[in-house]
Amino acid sequence: MYNKTPVSNWADSYAISECNIGHNGALHFAADPVNAAARVLSLSAVKSKDIYDHNYSIMIGAVGDFISVVEQGVYMYKLPVVPKDTDVFTIERHNSDTIKYCLNGEVFYTSTAKSTADLYFVALFEQKDSFATHILMNYDICADLTIKFNKNATEAAVESVAKAVSYQGTARTLSVSVTNNTGLKSAKTLAIKAQNTRSIPVLSGTIPRVHDSTLFEKCSDLSISHEGVCSGLEVLFNTHYPQFTSFVVREINNVSFKADTRKISYNGVIIGTGNTVAEMAKQGLIITFNDNAIKESVEEVTKAIGVNFQVDAQDVTLSLVNYNGDKSVKTLTISTPFG
Repeated sequence: MYNKTPVSNWADSYAISECNIGHNGALHFAADPVNAAARVLSLSAVKSKDIYDHNYSIMIGAVGDFISVVEQGVYMYKLPVVPKDTDVFTIERHNSDTIKYCLNGEVFYTSTAKSTADLYFVALFEQKDSFATHILMNYDICADLTIKFNKNATEAAVESVAKAVSYQGTARTLSVSVTNNTGLKSAKTLAIKAQNTRSIPVLSGTIPRVHDSTLFEKCSDLSISHEGVCSGLEVLFNTHYPQFTSFVVREINNVSFKADTRKISYNGVIIGTGNTVAEMAKQGLIITFNDNAIKESVEEVTKAIGVNFQVDAQDVTLSLVNYNGDKSVKTLTISTPFG
C-alpha cells in the first residue's frame, strides 16, 4: 500500500452493469492514454456510484500520467509505467477468492482482500472528456439476453439497439428472435455463426532470399488465416539485433502510412498502428490492428513491409500474435543476404 489518501467521488458521470462476473471471470479494458481526464473502472460487490463502495478498481490519470489500484477509496499500488495505446488492463478472479490485476496478461498486483461475492462492472469518469473503450466482461453465468422495450422505443431505436449487441466466447451459433407484448413470437429467427475469437492465427508462405524493395511483392503465397476479428492482432518482425535491421511500410497495394502518427491505412481507412522508430530499434517492427482490419487488409499491409539489412544483421522472423496472446503455429524467416 503506497498511500492511504482516499480519492474523490465523481458521482456525476458513471456507468454500472446489470450483469456480474459470477465466481469466475474478468473485466478487460484498454488503457486509452489520450484521455484528457481521469477515470476509474472497477469490479464491485456493491452497485454504487460512490468509489468508497467499490471493492477492486484501476484508476488511470489524465493522459495516462498515473495508473493506480484503488480499493474502497484507498490507493493500494501505483504501477510504474506509462500506458500505451495497445495496453490492456484486466481485473480478474479465476475459481478462487483472490482478485488479480493484470497488464497485457501479466499480473502486477494481487489484492489482499478476498472475495467470493458476485462482482459488477462500474465506471466513473472525472469529466466529459474522459472515456473508456474495448470494455469486455467475461463471466461464468450462461443465460440468454432479453431486451424489453418501453413505450418510448421507435422502430429505428429498436433496430439500432439490436445492431449494437456484441458477443464473445466459444459458442458456435446464436439465434435472434422477437416477441411482442401478447407473447406472439416472430415467424422468422436469425442464426448468427459465432466467431472464434480464441483461435490462433496461422501464417504460411515462402519468403525468398532477397533484400530489395520488392521483398514481399515476391512472396505471392503469403497468407494469414485467423478465425474471428482481427482487432488486437499483432504482426511482428523480430530479430536478435533489431538495431542492425530497419523496416519501412511502403505505400503500395492501397496501403498508406503516416510516419508522424504511426497510423496505417488500407483503402483510406485506418486499420492499425505501428510502433515508433525508437521502439523498432529495440524490439523490431510491431503492427497492431484495430476493429477495421480484415484478413485481406492485414495480408496487404504485411506484404507492404520492406526490410533493409545492415552488414551485422541477423535473420528476421515474421510471426503473429492474437488478442489473447496466442502466437501463430508457424513463423516465416527472412534470411540475411550476408553470410
